[in-house]
Amino acid sequence: MVNIDVRPSVPNDLERLTQISRQSTDCNFTSTQLAVLNAKQNLFSIEFDGLLAGFIAQSVVLDEAELLQLTISTDQRKKGLAKAALSNWFNCLSDQGVNQVFLEVREQNTAAISLYHWFGFTQVGIRKGYYLIEGDTQNALVMSKTL
Repeated sequence: MVNIDVRPSVPNDLERLTQISRQSTDCNFTSTQLAVLNAKQNLFSIEFDGLLAGFIAQSVVLDEAELLQLTISTDQRKKGLAKAALSNWFNCLSDQGVNQVFLEVREQNTAAISLYHWFGFTQVGIRKGYYLIEGDTQNALVMSKTL
């Protein structure tokens, strides 16, 4: 697996993370939203080769976590960073006593769905018309995994 560092984000990361968010068609976090996530310690930076390559946004309540967003910079995709980042993140969650993880993924995002299945996520629901992309509604699959 790829050697990366997943660490709590710091304020100096926010400008680059906002740029990464804007590059992605599946992410729409604004700089303000990222700053709020960071202030609540729910934002993690993904470093690869000494550069910020992406981020994970989360929500944790008691022993459950929700993956709000996993975004890798467009120029760093297809290198295994998402898989390595999730693996590291799951270890962090386990250390915090989290035992269940949830996420939503666009039904057409087959690459992400394959990745989540590889980690043992299963579909537990569907949200019809959850995403609005370029005037078209798309369903969200709700997935879950026990750590």
